[in-house]
Amino acid sequence: MQPVIVQNYAELLEAAKNFDRDVRITPQLQRLATYNRAWYYIPDLDVVANCMFLAYAGMDAASYLADANQDALDGREAGRALDTWFDELDRYSPEHAFVRSRVADLLRGFGKSINAAARFYAPRGWRCPPSRPVHLGDVHLRSTIPAAIFRGSACYIADCPLLGIVTQGATLDETLANLREAFELRVQGEDPEQLGMAPGAVLLVQIEAGRWAA
Repeated sequence: MQPVIVQNYAELLEAAKNFDRDVRITPQLQRLATYNRAWYYIPDLDVVANCMFLAYAGMDAASYLADANQDALDGREAGRALDTWFDELDRYSPEHAFVRSRVADLLRGFGKSINAAARFYAPRGWRCPPSRPVHLGDVHLRSTIPAAIFRGSACYIADCPLLGIVTQGATLDETLANLREAFELRVQGEDPEQLGMAPGAVLLVQIEAGRWAA
């Protein structure tokens, strides 16, 4: 049967519930998740789901895998449908960091990582909940913030998961400069403790020469 685009938010919520259930028990869906380039956060359920699973009514793992194999799912059509409710998040916003961390947590449970080209979306006007105040006695605050630079298919990519930063450049020097700028923008005006950072924390960048982006 030809998949049908969701017509309302209730159908979207049902698809999101199905994704959250099925991805945890379907190895093939877990393997495909690392290739997903559009992730959506659904605050009503506090779950994330990929674009083409979320955009089709009544979607479940069996239908998704069958339709994907038959090229019955259209990423552009799915994206246009979800634009009714969602906006892409600014990569330097706390909302972007929040949603990216949700996706990273999900994929980490399967031994997978986020696609370097992934984009993140949330309902229009949504703001992430305020962080719980962090006290020195509660957690270990980092004096160094780990980041990695690796070579992608067409450029170098820098990733700082702790702060939700991903950037790129044509050369290592350009990528380092972009990472430094992104780091400074991310922490500007923020309380370091709220980000898990000790006062005066610095970036510790690892160059992963042998790693290639998926």
